[in-house]
Amino acid sequence: MIFGLLDCVVLPVVGQWVAIITGHWARAQIRRRHAPLDTDAFALAGLTLGWIGLIVLMVVAAVMVFRVIPALKALGQVLLDALLLRSH
Repeated sequence: MIFGLLDCVVLPVVGQWVAIITGHWARAQIRRRHAPLDTDAFALAGLTLGWIGLIVLMVVAAVMVFRVIPALKALGQVLLDALLLRSH
């Protein structure tokens, strides 16, 4: 759960993967050892935060690829055209 929280604040990429991996590992350990259910809730919370963070990261990456990068390319072309017109 700690890395799930850190994923939201400090370690966006590393925290997600660590939260997901350790969340699955912890839940497997809890099932094998028949540990109290409150420990499973913490593992599930960290696992959920890790997956949510990963999904948000993928959505942000998709927006960057399909919206922001083409807009920057178009802006760069406009600026380049303005520079070329000014130099003539």
